[in-house]
Amino acid sequence: MSTAANTLEGRTFEPGQWLSRLAALTVFFGAVEMLAIALSLTGIGISRLSAAAVLLAALAAAAAYHRILRPGGDPPPARSTVGWPLIVFCLVAATIYGLLWLLAYAFADLSFDGLWYHIPAMHFWALKGGVHWITADPSAFWGPLVDNCINGFPKGVELVTFVLVRATGLNRLLNSVNLPFLPLGMLAVACLSRFLGATARFSLLAGLLFLFIPVNIAQATTSYVDAATACCYAALFALLAFSIEELAGGRIPWKMLPALGAGLGLSMGAKTPGLLLLPASLFWLAVGVLAGRRWTGVRPPGCGSAKLYILLVLLTAVAVGGYWPLRNFLRTANPFNPAGIAIAGRTLFPDLAWENQFHAPHLPGTEEWSQGARIFCSWLGGPAGWRWTPVASSPQWGALGFLWLLGCLPALGWLAVRVPIKFIRRPGARRPLRREAILVALIPLAVLLFFAMPPRHNHLSRYTIWLYGLGLPAFTLAGEKLWYHRRSFCRRSARILISAVIFFFLIEAAVALRFRLEITRLRRDQSGSRPELLNSLIRSVREPYPAGYPEGSLMAVLLAGDCPVALGPLPGFHRLLLGRLGEGEAFGRRRIYFLEPEMAEDPAELERFLRERSVRFVIWDAESGLPAPLAELALLRDYAAEGLYILAYNFDLRPAAGEGL
Repeated sequence: MSTAANTLEGRTFEPGQWLSRLAALTVFFGAVEMLAIALSLTGIGISRLSAAAVLLAALAAAAAYHRILRPGGDPPPARSTVGWPLIVFCLVAATIYGLLWLLAYAFADLSFDGLWYHIPAMHFWALKGGVHWITADPSAFWGPLVDNCINGFPKGVELVTFVLVRATGLNRLLNSVNLPFLPLGMLAVACLSRFLGATARFSLLAGLLFLFIPVNIAQATTSYVDAATACCYAALFALLAFSIEELAGGRIPWKMLPALGAGLGLSMGAKTPGLLLLPASLFWLAVGVLAGRRWTGVRPPGCGSAKLYILLVLLTAVAVGGYWPLRNFLRTANPFNPAGIAIAGRTLFPDLAWENQFHAPHLPGTEEWSQGARIFCSWLGGPAGWRWTPVASSPQWGALGFLWLLGCLPALGWLAVRVPIKFIRRPGARRPLRREAILVALIPLAVLLFFAMPPRHNHLSRYTIWLYGLGLPAFTLAGEKLWYHRRSFCRRSARILISAVIFFFLIEAAVALRFRLEITRLRRDQSGSRPELLNSLIRSVREPYPAGYPEGSLMAVLLAGDCPVALGPLPGFHRLLLGRLGEGEAFGRRRIYFLEPEMAEDPAELERFLRERSVRFVIWDAESGLPAPLAELALLRDYAAEGLYILAYNFDLRPAAGEGL
């Protein structure tokens, strides 16, 4: 590396300090999840006071752990170590991160999965005061949703947000589930880049770029959890790399045990595929122990100590994130519920979900494409590339961006080829090459996760954001080597190419951010005009969530309050009302019940059902026909343009049987 590159080195950016920050933040999130689950299991309600206590206890644990890990005696960071351009970029990133929090507060989550089961799960937890297996009125239509989605999928990410919302009382932050985790992903990328030997400046730049992934920005104001999941996976990759190196060097990294176990537990509790990381990570820890003598020539740690370390990592991971698969197994005999798992055609755990739940999510016009073509198209940003704003900015279809396709992917390929060749030529590999080999060894983990998706789902970028956890550090290392290449032509060409890739990547991020901002204007546009963007954002922050229905309509009145509601079978997008009913001030207050068509046809049973539950509103699908008893018992009835009946009830105002008016 050139002299210019070496001048970027600084004591304040040594891997030990970066690692201590990453480890402490990981322990914080792990402690929040573990303490919240412990309170729920012991029957202690997660109120505002207890939620605040959980956050303070987790913060104290993380601070104490950081103090144990932090190298002592380092001087404060020198401004010259980073440079003014990067300081400005840090300020821009911090501003955008703050703006994303403001946008999350400004408007409700209207995303599909958010209203389908993420927000309802947190709402039902709030009604009871903690995490529990949610039971509801028997319903042929709503039952599978409650059992498979609201109860089935791991919800560690949502749990952290649930505690945050309960502690602050800011119900409008329900859709901020990804925002607390984004610094974890940014720090993980920077830490792993530094581990590979990149300088402080390039490592910090890599961490900042993680924030600007288009689909991360698209999901930042929704309750989709893919971005937060990617952050947990990236943290695990970084912590695992450091731990493997220590084990390969003949040392047991006891101090890293809490962070590694917490990172593994967070990954298990974020999404169902993360459960596969448990055996895979433990396997690579064992490989690190066995490979130590060959790589370093040092005596590997004692077998007993290594086994104890791996066992304690396993127990810590289970304590943090094992609640979700264990609960699923005890309830359904399938830890992956509602997904199934099959290996070599043999089903280990059957898919218990409803028929066609995991249908192939193909964009219109791509149904006949090969899966490889779909993956390439999705990575590029859609059939029209980054210019296709709906795809680039959608939380479900958002793109990974040019940086992945033109930067990270080639860098990973370069490392995958370079490391084996170097090892063959130089059996006693030097430390930098050993670290690169560890990153290459983690690629099979990424491959495992990539194919651990429902059939044909891995072309969706939102399922694979975590690829940046390995790709960005590889790009940072390769990019820095080219940036300071000793040949002038190579150096200049590389700088032009790298700058262009990052520039277009930031343009994609700007498109995604602009789309998020436009949503506030569109959702506040009730007069047909297009209000000025800043005024629209200010209104969205100051005013309640817009109902989206005419002022004075029953639906608008319903959404503005927190009265108990009963839902009939609502097919299609109508079923997303379940999530809307739990947003805003109704969070943790509104009781939601499910009404079967058979009961709606029986006047006596219907009245008993509505009276016992103090139901004030019933929402019914117009296409299925309105049962006569349901209409006769209603005080008011309204019809929403979308094809819904809204009926209002108040039995306290009705005369008792046999009495006159």
